[in-house]
Amino acid sequence: MITYSLDSGWFFWKKGTEHKIPVTIPHDAMLYEKRDPACLNGMNTGYYPGGCYYYEKMLEIPKPLAGKSIWLEFEGIQGISRVFVNGEEAGEIDFGYADHFMRIDGLLHYGETNILTVEADNSGELNSRWYTGSGLYRPVSLHIADKMHVAVNGLKIRTLSFEPACVEVHVALENDGTADADTCLEIAVLTKEKTILDKKEIRMMLPTKERTEQTFSFTLTGARLWSAEDPYLHECRVRLRDGSGCLLDETCARFGIREVSGSAGKGLQVNGRTIKLYGACLHHDNGLLGAATYPAAEYRRIRKLKELGYNAVRSAH
Repeated sequence: MITYSLDSGWFFWKKGTEHKIPVTIPHDAMLYEKRDPACLNGMNTGYYPGGCYYYEKMLEIPKPLAGKSIWLEFEGIQGISRVFVNGEEAGEIDFGYADHFMRIDGLLHYGETNILTVEADNSGELNSRWYTGSGLYRPVSLHIADKMHVAVNGLKIRTLSFEPACVEVHVALENDGTADADTCLEIAVLTKEKTILDKKEIRMMLPTKERTEQTFSFTLTGARLWSAEDPYLHECRVRLRDGSGCLLDETCARFGIREVSGSAGKGLQVNGRTIKLYGACLHHDNGLLGAATYPAAEYRRIRKLKELGYNAVRSAH
């Protein structure tokens, strides 16, 4: 699956106005509202009222992509939202703190300019007891895949044991094509320095317009364990090939090898080692920066917490 960022090239306006402002996503619309001591949100949002907002972007989809499976991904839209492609509704989102995928290949005009419009209505007050922000406050992406592909969020890895290091790889495959297909899976686990697992030629039949799920277990030689002090991540790479060996799809996921357990006698343990939690509860905003999720700000926040001796975070949203 190929992923493209759609964060640039947007225009933004508030309902009831005509002036369109160029913006880059992530964008917090509430932060630019005029504070109102009489707004129903009150001190919960710093006296910022909500509103109904619109985002618009022109999208060029080349003709050769006709016949592919194409999704929009919204990592977070604050407000009751509707998404339109060329004036046709692609879907609704009524929760601001979750990742959403929308299939849009049937709504696109290939070889032409497409209009992507998002309505984010956060005018309902009271709507929270904290600062929510408004609008497209997290990244937007476009995902393109062959008709035969690893499903969206279809690769999952979990630790079975840490001595020895053994992991379970769960792969969900989808076929939007017209004929049963002989397919081959290739699974690799990589460290920053080398490949520690290279399993090839896992063959299967992928039924037409169906979802097939497979689970595999592997023991990893030379794996490095994850801990709060050394949060080492491996990468699992899955490739899907057709019967002739042609690459159809590829997806990757990063994961840490860790076993979490707890008991009255030993307390919380990570990989057999008793851990005491020194944690904090964080909301999703970054103070004066508002609710827009900037990677540099998120990394800075966690870095500062670790420097102060924290080893745990409750990410409330």
